[in-house]
Amino acid sequence: MDDGEVPPGLQKWMDYVGKRIRERRESAGLTQEELAARSGLPQSHISRLENSKHSPSRSTLEKIASALKISVAEFDPHESRQ
Repeated sequence: MDDGEVPPGLQKWMDYVGKRIRERRESAGLTQEELAARSGLPQSHISRLENSKHSPSRSTLEKIASALKISVAEFDPHESRQ
């Protein structure tokens, strides 16, 4: 695997998570900048997550969920099964 290549399963998960972050942010009426300020993350990081360019850590998902006042399970399709 090349350095920039993402395994298909991971890419599928990143696509799902990125889409959910964008949906929940938009439904909350927030810009990326506002979500970044609330979560303590850089706006550029929010953008990379929403565009499936970066795999978020559990800590990052918790910060975003907290900023949106939702459960982290909103972003993880496996969370509800644990």
